[in-house]
Amino acid sequence: MHKPTQQSWSKKAKIIRSNMLNNRNTVTGINTMQTSDIKNAAHQLIDQLDHPTWAELAYEVAVKASIEQGLNEAKAGELISQEDIEKEFGISQ
Repeated sequence: MHKPTQQSWSKKAKIIRSNMLNNRNTVTGINTMQTSDIKNAAHQLIDQLDHPTWAELAYEVAVKASIEQGLNEAKAGELISQEDIEKEFGISQ
């Protein structure tokens, strides 16, 4: 895997956002969940929240989608080490 530049980070973020909006896996480009599964997961999520606002619901959905995205990327071997990320953003410990 090549070392990402700031521009490639921005480009990847746009692609991930687009794929999340289209509910597509970034690796394969295919739907990761069937519509009925998504509906069931959404109902379960809503049932878990006590008096959710639209903003809270949107946040929870975005978190769930982000986690799914990360798991799919990990399965595909698309991982970037913590050290490389820190170097890219000039973070030193």
